[in-house]
Amino acid sequence: GPLSNITLRRNVDMDSWSTNSRSQGMYVLGVNNITVYQNVFDHNGWNTQISGAGQSGYNHDMYFGPTNNGVDIEQNIVAYASFAGIMARSGGNIIDNLILDCPVGISFGDANGADSHVGGVIGNVTGNIIDGDNSLGSTLYGQGIEVGNTAPGAGDTISDNIFTGDTQLAKPAIQLTFAPDTTNPQYAVGENDLTVE
Repeated sequence: GPLSNITLRRNVDMDSWSTNSRSQGMYVLGVNNITVYQNVFDHNGWNTQISGAGQSGYNHDMYFGPTNNGVDIEQNIVAYASFAGIMARSGGNIIDNLILDCPVGISFGDANGADSHVGGVIGNVTGNIIDGDNSLGSTLYGQGIEVGNTAPGAGDTISDNIFTGDTQLAKPAIQLTFAPDTTNPQYAVGENDLTVE
């Protein structure tokens, strides 16, 4: 049956990795109303001590697939992900999180190489601190927030976030994108009614 009304609160989720598959600290798909509150996600998706478990652009601390609704991610510590600290393909409210040393801090609505959320995402990315950066293997990164596929009329906001400690000097703090490599472009909507302040 459907998954609804789930809360993850005050957990420590760290050191997930695989040598033969993709690995996330948390993977969420097809859930209505999920709250992730005051957790620690640390060093998920990779392990430099294990052969074959290196960094991958497919592995994240938190991965929300495109078929979720009502996502609320607040007051978490998210650190040292293989790629994205928070991969939020389904959007949602991402508020007051501390994100440390990830190649990409937050991916909001973007879906390169995967399905986009049908009709665009709804939510706000507010009050987050994105401190430090990391490369993806030999590729320089250090991107704060990437935004794509925002729903018309939703009035999404990216506001009051702090970006600091970029040593890579390779990517923007905020990148607006249209996800040219989404696997279901017929359902993506581009950027609409978005305020960045």
